[in-house]
Amino acid sequence: MSIPIAHVPVDINEGHPVTKILGLIWQASTDFFHSEQSVMEPRPIWTRRKLLSAVVCLFDPLGLLAPYIILAHMALQELMQLQNKEGVDAQEKWDLPLPLLLLKMWESWYDQLIKLPQVAIP
Repeated sequence: MSIPIAHVPVDINEGHPVTKILGLIWQASTDFFHSEQSVMEPRPIWTRRKLLSAVVCLFDPLGLLAPYIILAHMALQELMQLQNKEGVDAQEKWDLPLPLLLLKMWESWYDQLIKLPQVAIP
């Protein structure tokens, strides 16, 4: 079964420099995918609530960003385990600032989030 010539586009990016597909940006001219992520500016005081908010905003149905996203999930899991060991009240857990060790790891991850749109996936 072949596609009729009338349905074959001459220029798939005609008038459009990029196309959004499944939460990613596709540049047909280079045939690369790029991620489009929004970042929180100015940076908030990082709490469990803000951390979770930043993680869930990453839409990646194809799993192309999974090696990056998994680091955020691990940081969130470590934070929850730490707070459970300390016996922190359930309501307070969401709005306590991150411990220093996790804060450094998280800010390093967040700095990479800003650079994520520069990554090209063939």
